[in-house]
Amino acid sequence: MKIIHPTAFLTLHLRRLRLSGCLAAALIVCPLSALSDQLTNSPGQATQITLRDALDAAIKKGLVQSDTGQTASHRAYQWLAASPSISANYLDSREQLGSNETELSLNLPLKSRYQYQADKRLRALTASGQEQATALQALYYSGLIRKAIWSYRIAQFKHQSGKEKLRVLGDLEKRQTELLKVNAIPRYALLMVQKEITSTELDTLRAQQEASRWLASYRQTTGLDSLPASVLEDTPSLAMRPETSLLEGHPALLALDAQWRQHQTMLQISSSRAEPWALAISAKEIDTSGFTETQLGVGLQVPLTFFKRNAQSHRSEHINARTSYQQQRSELFLALLDEWQQRIQASRSLQQQQTLLAENVSLAKGINVQVQSLSARNELNPEIIIRRTLDAIDSQAAASLNQILIHQNHAMLRQAAGISL
Repeated sequence: MKIIHPTAFLTLHLRRLRLSGCLAAALIVCPLSALSDQLTNSPGQATQITLRDALDAAIKKGLVQSDTGQTASHRAYQWLAASPSISANYLDSREQLGSNETELSLNLPLKSRYQYQADKRLRALTASGQEQATALQALYYSGLIRKAIWSYRIAQFKHQSGKEKLRVLGDLEKRQTELLKVNAIPRYALLMVQKEITSTELDTLRAQQEASRWLASYRQTTGLDSLPASVLEDTPSLAMRPETSLLEGHPALLALDAQWRQHQTMLQISSSRAEPWALAISAKEIDTSGFTETQLGVGLQVPLTFFKRNAQSHRSEHINARTSYQQQRSELFLALLDEWQQRIQASRSLQQQQTLLAENVSLAKGINVQVQSLSARNELNPEIIIRRTLDAIDSQAAASLNQILIHQNHAMLRQAAGISL
């Protein structure tokens, strides 16, 4: 049996007291570091860009100049149903006293009033459809930016939290090593700390790699090196609005509705009621022996559309298109509704978890106070002290991480509602 000198015993006891004090200080500093990480902005913030700036940059980077479908032309040309044509005829008489005829005609296919009005509606619907497509594009890039930013912040928080934990474990390892040298603790306690250090280093490395991946994704999407100075969005009470009225204004549904209205108008333009009129302006010259006559004339061909002779193929096309549109709209609405309900459920779940996690942090702090008291009287073995310390650190980190997840879910809730940045 090894006898410990009283001076060595006193030194050992003082070291344990310093160990408890160090762990207590770590529990105070570490949560503050984790919280400061949430409030600290990400790399390249000197430019102070906003979320809207990031969205504008993403749209500009991925913009493909679209054809508006409109060309500068005289207003009168809008009545033309097709390109004008010229026809020329020459008739040569074989008789000595016969007459030779030369005829030149300008043929103008004109739109009926029904077709002209339908074309006018189609131009307005095309402009409206382009606006809906622009809104849908903005929502798409908003989703990419939101996902990249919040995934980066979550990974970055885990990385910073892991670094704080490694700092505490490093101090703990030094003191455990000192205690082991004087045979105050079993080697098992030191090995346990070293194993925890290795596991934390692995998790921290994975978090760092994940953060780098999402930061690269953000830069690829926006072309920017800087993250927005503030990523928190307004959180109006979207859940209080009826789901149907909220989602009916979703850009995806509005874009699909605009496409259907355009298709309907195009079907009307191709119907028999929209058949063009044919206007012909003719000039004829009749040349006989000793006499030449010039004739000018106009001809108009008007289709009798009141017979309503639409072919079965046209009716079938309309029925099939309407059925396809209704099915697509129903599937899209249900998909949007499912995403919305999942986000609402996640919001409630995260809020409930935050309440429990806050209570868990409070309990962990209370336990730590008792651990310090018992450790000061040398009534706890080192393993329990280590476990309680790590539990307290992990509890605080879990509560802070859950708060970030709440903010992330708020952003994705706006995305599910069709609200762009």
